Amino acid sequence: MDSGKTRRGEVINIFYYFQKFSHLESIEYTIQYCCSSQIDFIWPLTLKHLKILFFTDRDYDSILHSLVPLSSLLNLEVYQNNISYSHPNGQVWENLLRSSLPLLKIFKLYLQFQCSTSLANHQEVVASFSTPFFIRERKWIIYHDIPYRYPHHFIILNSLPFAFEQYLTLRKPLENSLATVPEDYSKDVFTNLYDNIQTLKIKYQNAEIGENFSKPSVINLTIYVDFDVVPWLHVLTRIRHLDLYFTASLPISSPDETIGLILQNMSQLHSLHVTITQKNHSPIDMAWLEKQQTRFNHSNCMIVSGRDSYHFWL
Repeated sequence: MDSGKTRRGEVINIFYYFQKFSHLESIEYTIQYCCSSQIDFIWPLTLKHLKILFFTDRDYDSILHSLVPLSSLLNLEVYQNNISYSHPNGQVWENLLRSSLPLLKIFKLYLQFQCSTSLANHQEVVASFSTPFFIRERKWIIYHDIPYRYPHHFIILNSLPFAFEQYLTLRKPLENSLATVPEDYSKDVFTNLYDNIQTLKIKYQNAEIGENFSKPSVINLTIYVDFDVVPWLHVLTRIRHLDLYFTASLPISSPDETIGLILQNMSQLHSLHVTITQKNHSPIDMAWLEKQQTRFNHSNCMIVSGRDSYHFWL
């Protein structure tokens, strides 16, 4: 697999390099926005897997055009890392997929764009991805989320299960959202939303918060809201990196007791970062760590403390 991450000034050399390897079957390519020059993407015709991360509307149009010759493509992933002012059109994608990518089996799409507050505009975008081609023939479901409302709706258009390896939850699951799922479709489509997610960041308190990060694929977890993690320690054994926030309103006995339980029970943990806004909590240092019933001590753990935060390197 070839992975590229280039700036625009390097693009010509990179695509020349691609052509030197005419038998390449897999490329992951990231476009970093630097200037206003147009890019003409020229991929090896032998590609079977292509993953592209891009920023601008101009890149989006160029990417669509560049896919036309790739008739051997089996797996396509397109991710937009910046908010666009253009609305995606499912009919454009359908025409492209029908005419140019007949062998495609896996289609992952993540697009961000601004939209007016009219629900009709949102429904129009969703409807364009709700044709029999997407829903019945290919069974590719698109999830249309609205995490921000002002000054304009900020829309996320995402394949199901969620395509990105990182996902930020801003609202309750399926709240303020639309999906291209017909009424007679199995609701099981929503049970595997997080199957591709490795890094989960939670910014909204809701009843399903624990269910979200209990998925086997999640290994990096950040919880920005008040949440008692102790009852969920039994499903956090796979987490390697954990980031927590403790505030005065969190109904737990003390942050240091919770941290001690985390270190005792999360055997795969590589790093722990906690931010504590509560006042007058017990000191958290190596002397404190030595008193905890964990496998960590001064020889295999380092604690770096700041004003309100503590980093544990395990």
